[in-house]
Amino acid sequence: MLHGNFRLVLVFLFISAGQLHAQWESSPWPNMDSGRMGMCSDIAVRVRDYRGLPIMGAVVTMENYGIPFSTDTQGVALIPCQVSNGFLTRVEVRAPGYSVSRVALLPGGRSRIDVTLDTRDPVGKAAEDTVSVRELYAAVQSQSQDLQNQAAGALRHKDYDKAEKLLLQAEELTPSAAGIANNLGIVELHRNDLNAAGSWFEKAVKISQHKADMVSNLGLVRWMQRRTEESYSLVKEAASMGYETELGNYILGTIGLGEGLNKESAERLKKASPDRFPYRDLYLSIALRNLGKTKVADEAYGKFLQHHPVPYALTRLQ
Repeated sequence: MLHGNFRLVLVFLFISAGQLHAQWESSPWPNMDSGRMGMCSDIAVRVRDYRGLPIMGAVVTMENYGIPFSTDTQGVALIPCQVSNGFLTRVEVRAPGYSVSRVALLPGGRSRIDVTLDTRDPVGKAAEDTVSVRELYAAVQSQSQDLQNQAAGALRHKDYDKAEKLLLQAEELTPSAAGIANNLGIVELHRNDLNAAGSWFEKAVKISQHKADMVSNLGLVRWMQRRTEESYSLVKEAASMGYETELGNYILGTIGLGEGLNKESAERLKKASPDRFPYRDLYLSIALRNLGKTKVADEAYGKFLQHHPVPYALTRLQ
């Protein structure tokens, strides 16, 4: 199943280098709950760097609330109204390579908060992983970005040798850019070199631990390498940050089924296409039957047999 769908997997994994420094759209704020009848409003925290560019994957943590929120491609993390509950609280914002910022939220105050992170005091990084001063020069950043954009074009044209050459040049200029390592992993995936791809994705995650798409990429490779426990943990982490793919849901569904997580397995498998994953309905029927939902389980199994009319040793699920 895996190898027959390998090209489709790559479509979901590809992340253009051009996304790394996306400019703000005219209205980057998400649609928000403006509050009903005087009740509290959702809070949108927009995180930017010193150049005013959005920081994707920054971690926003509310005081006295353990679950973190992650910023999207526009650098915005949306915190539900119920979390703040209208009380005075603080928000802590972290991102690899940036200093920590803490902002107080006042009851009934603004529902849109801008946070700018400073690179002058990088935290959470070992000495060998710190960002060099040279990397911060605008000319170096611009040259690196140009190389990454060219590499993205080469990838679209399936010129993987050229893409690799350009990305390695960009990495020499800005080795702390997680997107470069991520796209080098994409190159190796196209070459079917899972070990090399895994190494690059691992480096990308190490550089920027809270970028959900990169965590997911590493999880998908671990699944291809049959390292199922690691795969489940990584894909689950990405999903908890709001990043889902069809393959990711299939992985969580099938591995979860083996772990006895029948409810989660059924929910995840329902999000996967039976056309792309031929055994989806079979696994879904098992999960549903384990939940005691025999009627819908029989329907799912019937759909599986419709697509696979060849007699199987297993003709009826017990």
